[in-house]
Amino acid sequence: DEAAVFLARITCNGTRRLKFRVRDGAATYPLIKGLVERAEQPREWGFNMHLDPEWDAASNEFKLLESLRE
Repeated sequence: DEAAVFLARITCNGTRRLKFRVRDGAATYPLIKGLVERAEQPREWGFNMHLDPEWDAASNEFKLLESLRE
């Protein structure tokens, strides 16, 4: 099983949003937080996480994938 699944890349108004689902958020959070806190960054970025055990937040991506199969 994968530790993380890439769902989408959304670019709009000069901002890019990458959407992932991770298996173990408690283990992933400190790793990503450490990346954000590095002194040198090529560009500004941030992240947010929320609990979604049923993957409800990914329903739009799943609907899009289903429509492509038809």
